[in-house]
Amino acid sequence: MEVKIKGCVPKSLFARMYMREGVYARPVEAFTRMLKESREVMDKLRAAGYAPTHKTLTPKQAQIVIDHFGLPDIDSPETKKYFSCSTTVTPSKS
Repeated sequence: MEVKIKGCVPKSLFARMYMREGVYARPVEAFTRMLKESREVMDKLRAAGYAPTHKTLTPKQAQIVIDHFGLPDIDSPETKKYFSCSTTVTPSKS
């Protein structure tokens, strides 16, 4: 399922969505590590111009992450600023 992404999305927002607060001391670092651990995702992100030092993800890069990992909790007020979708998106990989 494709989510409408409104502009560049802060990597910290993805980190807070995927790396639940209170579980990870440094969610952005944990999120970046999660990306690096998936060779398939990193290859696609790099092809889309991503570097681990970037603070934001372009809409294309954000879609790659969503397609692979799904998109949890997008009904929060903060996420509505960046995403248009009212359902949880499940990962597309098998």
